[in-house]
Amino acid sequence: MQQIDTKKELTEKQAKFIADKISSNLSITKLCEMHGINRSTYSRWTHQKAFSDGIKEARDIYHKQLVDTAEMKIGELAEKGNITALIFILKSLGGWVETSGIDVDMKTPVIVVKDEKQKEAIESLAKRFTKE
Repeated sequence: MQQIDTKKELTEKQAKFIADKISSNLSITKLCEMHGINRSTYSRWTHQKAFSDGIKEARDIYHKQLVDTAEMKIGELAEKGNITALIFILKSLGGWVETSGIDVDMKTPVIVVKDEKQKEAIESLAKRFTKE
């Protein structure tokens, strides 16, 4: 296992690499190509504490930006009446839990229906499919 280099300062090339990682969602391979370095150079840089910390911070920043963007887009969809977005918001922020309104007691074969509309629908179906 290679030891971590505790050199405090980044080279200009390393700093630019980290800045580009913050501002883009490019893969490490693409960033290496963009900066004209081999993947092995990147790997060597990751053993330098300042660089390694910078890359971790870049990932954290990008992930926070991604979450902010997702929240904004879901909010926009909800404001337009998108049902899926509204349900997502209700579940994740509002503590909303879906329920069927039907409870099944496994000890006895009886279905208890709490919702009146569901009860009427079940009774109507039962009449259509049972012989009187």
